[in-house]
Amino acid sequence: MKGLSLKKIFLITMIVALCISALIGILVFLFGNFDEFGGTEFNLLTTTLSIGGYSLTALCCSFLYEKKTFGAMAIIGMTISLFALVYTIIEIWWPNDFYFDGKMLGTLIVLSILAAHMSLLLLIQSQKQAVNISLLLTIIFINVFAGLIIFLIINDFGSNVFFLRFIGVSAILSALGTIVVPVLNKLYRIKK
Repeated sequence: MKGLSLKKIFLITMIVALCISALIGILVFLFGNFDEFGGTEFNLLTTTLSIGGYSLTALCCSFLYEKKTFGAMAIIGMTISLFALVYTIIEIWWPNDFYFDGKMLGTLIVLSILAAHMSLLLLIQSQKQAVNISLLLTIIFINVFAGLIIFLIINDFGSNVFFLRFIGVSAILSALGTIVVPVLNKLYRIKK
């Protein structure tokens, strides 16, 4: 396995899972039984999609790991993705009380996406204060947004108007920062 990096492993796993998922999806649509939620066809399709999705979140973290910056963050992100994958597969094939397990599953999905998102942003390395401040603020907004979503998941999707507005604002600021930070970094590199 010499020369096979984490990034390559996650990328290969994602590609294989997506190809298998596409094949299973086609077979399910052509020949499957749609009358049963949680049937074998559905379980196979969601399992392969889960492998592809969590491989993608782990792949994002592996980019950061291979860059040798924020290694602990990258390892935590890859571990969350792996744990979320195992938990998701257990939920797909052996579902229990969805009320409790659904909350855990939703939280793990949010955490794996958060880790992937942060890992991609942390790849940006700049000497410019404006870029670094924007990056820090964006990471704060992303964490606030993820925390609020997890709070909603755990507390049965409450509908407090102020709380929902706060989620909307944090989502907008997260998206804004995600777009602005790389563009700002690129603009400063062009000025050189």
